[in-house]
Amino acid sequence: MANYEVNNFEEYWIKYDSLVKNLKKEHQFELANKLVDAKKNVNGLTDGWFEFKNEFEVAIKQNKSILNNVNLELALFLIKTIKLSLER
Repeated sequence: MANYEVNNFEEYWIKYDSLVKNLKKEHQFELANKLVDAKKNVNGLTDGWFEFKNEFEVAIKQNKSILNNVNLELALFLIKTIKLSLER
């Protein structure tokens, strides 16, 4: 299991965008597009962050059987990270 870490939202988005890029490389365009659309919810308002988290989480849960271990681990790390941030 990879040891992921983010210290700020800039690092978070770099990892998130890397996940989207990996999915596109693996021709998982539908899932990649869902993640791109989920990110559009982030508008600076708390509701937008919760919408992002919900859409991201649902997309991964519905498609986890097609993800390789690296992408699944990264996605789960990112979901856990955003959940912890929103609980503060």
